[in-house]
Amino acid sequence: MIDIDHFKKVNDQWGHEKGNQALKLIAKCIIDNIRKLDIACRYGGEEFAIILPSSDIVTSARVAERIRQSIEQTPLTVALENNTLENKTTQHIPLTASAGLSSYNGNNDPAACNIVEAADEQLYLAKEQGRNRVCYAVIEEVGHQQVSTEEKDALATLFDDRL
Repeated sequence: MIDIDHFKKVNDQWGHEKGNQALKLIAKCIIDNIRKLDIACRYGGEEFAIILPSSDIVTSARVAERIRQSIEQTPLTVALENNTLENKTTQHIPLTASAGLSSYNGNNDPAACNIVEAADEQLYLAKEQGRNRVCYAVIEEVGHQQVSTEEKDALATLFDDRL
């Protein structure tokens, strides 16, 4: 799950047309950073959902971080009012996003494990921790370890600079 940070502020300050442009810009950042077999959609409002089939939590976290960085590095450019052909003035509106990930690698029906709910919880955690970050959870089946020590170490290394 990816949610645009402070999106209401963009809509309130710049209008819904610019808000829609921001949504399209972020959708492009997502599409540009996923594989053809991955599934991305607008989940509602300013939220997007992405399904990464056959991806472990480390790969998913890398993809989410790449998307987050792409959004952060791609401001929305807005032409200011009272522009003339001789004096074109634009403003760059910074955009950021928070992401919550969940991963399921078990054998049971993944729908029963509330994957979306777990990702949403992680998204709220990312927002609470200051926004513009990625948080993740792994849904484990009872009696099975879903994340190896190597995966945990790789994730810790990936996000060390964000702490």
